Amino acid sequence: AARQRRDLAIEGYLRLRERVQQQGPEALDELYAAAVGLVRDKAAGWHHHWERGPHRQAETTREHIADLAGGDGAHLRQSSVYTADSPPGPRRTGMCGMLKVWDLDGAHPVS
Repeated sequence: AARQRRDLAIEGYLRLRERVQQQGPEALDELYAAAVGLVRDKAAGWHHHWERGPHRQAETTREHIADLAGGDGAHLRQSSVYTADSPPGPRRTGMCGMLKVWDLDGAHPVS
């Protein structure tokens, strides 16, 4: 089944690439509209993941750079290795086969 999905994806990509070569970037408008339609109702919930993930990490990095520029490396003592428990429930189909989505909000340092 994974190979069939892969083959269909490649076939669709090749068709889309041909359309873009013939019509220009506007050939992607229908694809973009379909993508928005697929995720529109889910997008509001993504703010939580962005704020607790990439945004927080970027802010922390900014602070660390400022500290280092000021000669302060105290944040280096806060480093740790984290782990998280395996989420319950079945795996679901992903782009590369079966997967589980891990919620890292409950991650904790390894002792």
